[in-house]
Amino acid sequence: MKPSAIFVFTWVALFSGCASRYVDPLSRPLVDDLSDVVRFEGKDVRLVGVVSNTKIAQILGVDVTSDHPDLRGMQAEAYGILQRRVVSKEEARDLDTKVVAHRGAGIFWILYDPKTRAPAQVGQPPIVSPITVPAR
Repeated sequence: MKPSAIFVFTWVALFSGCASRYVDPLSRPLVDDLSDVVRFEGKDVRLVGVVSNTKIAQILGVDVTSDHPDLRGMQAEAYGILQRRVVSKEEARDLDTKVVAHRGAGIFWILYDPKTRAPAQVGQPPIVSPITVPAR
């Protein structure tokens, strides 16, 4: 095989999958109501709402990260996989014996960034201006 053919083959093999990995954030299902959270469990979604002003930041009761920028109390959005975490009373008691802060038993929702496998970081939503119709 010629060196140029090997180069082209290697280039195509390495970069052919790059374009297919990008997901347009606006093409993801929009979750902007609490009732939609359960319906989109396990799905890659766009979560939009006001970030809670609590130690564990949340949008619509779903755990997210709001560090840089800190958007607590502001409208924001985050992208990721919506997952449910069930903590039983036994697990909560087990955590009590360790030096671990926790919220106790219950059902908790977390939006995970699939790249980092950590709670998704919030960002400011894109500014969408209304369409204006010129006066006649």
